Amino acid sequence: MKKKTENKILYILILFFVIIGGGLYYKYEVYPYDWDAAEKSFELYTKAQHIDKDDIESIEKSKQKKIGGIIYRVKYKSESNKNVVYEYTWCGDYTGENYYHNMFLMLTNKHGDGLDENKTKHKYPIIQKRIVD
Repeated sequence: MKKKTENKILYILILFFVIIGGGLYYKYEVYPYDWDAAEKSFELYTKAQHIDKDDIESIEKSKQKKIGGIIYRVKYKSESNKNVVYEYTWCGDYTGENYYHNMFLMLTNKHGDGLDENKTKHKYPIIQKRIVD
């Protein structure tokens, strides 16, 4: 009888840890990354920039773990500086003034160093203020 009670306690503990582990995995690995919402925000942002779809050379999508968001790294064929990468970052929790549909844009070079966006003219500029449709 004692052995059955010990086994039940062990099974309950295992189940408890599995549930807690699954919940934490969902909270930190699945939930923050709403790919559909990010895709919609990306489409709206690029539409507001009047981007020609044929001008897109490449798009790389990845998770941005530090902020729990999704980043789109885009290269355009017509960009005069071939080192420039447009980084569109989607964050579901951010709704500040500088975010357009929870997405913001940074311009970097392909080596990951920052650029001075104000001094360089680019074909597709950063949308500075939140725009309401």
